[in-house]
This record gives sequence, structure tokens and C-alpha cells, in this order.
Amino acid sequence: MGGTAEIETSGEDIEIIITDKIDPDLILSIFERIPEFNQNLTRKEVIYRLSDNSAQLYLACLKGKTVGFKVGYDRFKDGSYYYWLGGVLPEYRRRGIAGLLLESMESKAKEKNFEYLVVKSRNRFPEMIQFLLANGFTIRDVEPRDKIEDYRLLFRKKI
Repeated sequence: MGGTAEIETSGEDIEIIITDKIDPDLILSIFERIPEFNQNLTRKEVIYRLSDNSAQLYLACLKGKTVGFKVGYDRFKDGSYYYWLGGVLPEYRRRGIAGLLLESMESKAKEKNFEYLVVKSRNRFPEMIQFLLANGFTIRDVEPRDKIEDYRLLFRKKI
């Protein structure tokens, strides 16, 4: 199942592509160009995480170039849709692209009868935390780690 939605933002035509055809190499190629993601993500992990048939890939394209993405799936099997990974290339930020991707994910999750969107972030990503709070997410749990910047924050939003 795939789908597209063309949306104009900041005078630019952004196309949001939604697909359940998960391409680990495409995800990794975008992931590697987002500087905040300084950890290693392997092709094997992407395949493992997204082997569930509920996984969907959301791509933001500008003039045929992929400039952002989000990936989600039914991780917890509890009525929530897990927004696992996503980002926008630095040179394309502040154009509303992350918001468009989130709106697409939320709409698709609601259409599939999920009650909540759930996402984890880390203390070290204040822009992501602000983005989530500004888009109606609330902090539901905190997972302590050795360093405070590595604490995981679990966010949830009713859809």
C-alpha cells in the first residue's frame, strides 16, 4: 500500500510519500546525513525493527530529492502507533517539513484505528522535545541512563 500527498510549504512543493515498502538502504542513506544521529544504525536493525507488517515509511521529497523521513510501526500492540525514527536534513529545516511528515503519520495512524502516537526521544535533543510538545505530545515516562543527556523520554499523543 503506498500513497502520496502533495503539499506546498514556504512556496515550495513538498511531496509526502507514504509506503509500506520499507527500503532499509534508503532509510540508512538519510539517517547518515542527519548530524544528530551519531550512533550506528545497521541494516540488520532496520530490517528487524520494521519486519512487522504495520511498518510504514513517510518520505518528504522536494523536486525529486528526499529531504526528510519518518518511520513508524505497531511496536507495543496496545493501540498505539510507534514513531520510531525520523528527521529532516539540516539544510531543509525550518520549512515545516517535520510537521508535514508528522501530520501524515498521525492521519494514517488514525485511519488505521490507532488511539495514540508514541515516540521516544533523548534529553540531548531539545529541538525534538520542543517539537513534540508543540504538537500535542505529553511526556509519559522517563528512562534514566548514566548521563542525563541520554535519559529517554517517552511521549504520547491521543489522536
